[in-house]
Amino acid sequence: MPSNKEQHTGEFHEMLRSYDLYDRAVDIVCAFEALFTRQPIISSTVSHFDRFPSIKHVDNQQATPDFSVIFNDGTGLVGEISNIARHQNSVDKLCKQLFRYDSLRKLPGPLKGSPATVSQVDVLCLVPADLINEAGDRILGDSCLDSNHWYKPSKPPTIVQFSRDADKYSFVRGRDARNGSLTHEQLQGFLNKKFNARGVFWSEVKVLRPFINDPTPPLYLATVIWMKILPAILNGESRTETSVDEIDTALRDQFKYTRRSEVRKAIDLLKRGRFIQANKSEDKILVKRGQRGRQEDAARVLAERACVLPELTHRAKAPTKHLTRSKRPENPSQISLFDQAGA
Repeated sequence: MPSNKEQHTGEFHEMLRSYDLYDRAVDIVCAFEALFTRQPIISSTVSHFDRFPSIKHVDNQQATPDFSVIFNDGTGLVGEISNIARHQNSVDKLCKQLFRYDSLRKLPGPLKGSPATVSQVDVLCLVPADLINEAGDRILGDSCLDSNHWYKPSKPPTIVQFSRDADKYSFVRGRDARNGSLTHEQLQGFLNKKFNARGVFWSEVKVLRPFINDPTPPLYLATVIWMKILPAILNGESRTETSVDEIDTALRDQFKYTRRSEVRKAIDLLKRGRFIQANKSEDKILVKRGQRGRQEDAARVLAERACVLPELTHRAKAPTKHLTRSKRPENPSQISLFDQAGA
């Protein structure tokens, strides 16, 4: 049985892992939103982009890909970001998702609540670069093209690899001959050559829309509340009282974020990490002005404080070291918004 120290250490690493995966997914959705809504060649062909698609499937369940697009020619595309694991259940789960998307014939349109009919849907599956070969073998070879496997979409999904560098994300269509092709010729061309999305372009989208369809990890949401919501509530004061209701309303107003149960978990984490304090009244929260710094650093400090061993809580101090992971994309000196090739 793991010791208390091992349990808290494991929780700490899982918090940061979940934060990083979600944060990376937000970056990727923002990069594609920028491509489909701001890049002149591609955006001129787009009727509607949706980063929170929820589509009723023929099985009467909601399909929730990471983003969807309707093009001017009446065709559509859905995107799914995947971290395919080695066990077969992970592959089958992903194939089930992709299979459901393949049969969609309606996607969210520009009029809220009024899905638009599309003639066909291309399925874009985004996987980390180090998994592209395995994804091709297991999704296309072992599943899609295996006569004994149930996964038989109308056309193979298009698998695209992504990687992250200091100032950009790079996306390129997998070279596997079994890989699917996109109906949209310009988009296919971009992804065949390598599409580099620099942070100077999509970072503005992320500031406005830091959430995606997936459930939000408590550490990520808590950090957004700490960095973006509480300073506005403080409004220059050194301390103030607030409530779950006020924070929930602020998230809804600023980001259209409506998952109250997740908000409660994030606030509980902020209390546990001693970033905020519960007041005498259960409904009130005491907030004090403090240094915010970078969001990634705040996330690590919060995780370390929240996961400190109970017997050490009385002497725990907030660490100042930075995250030990890949540097986030920052504004490069070169103002080029999108590069189609090159590193």
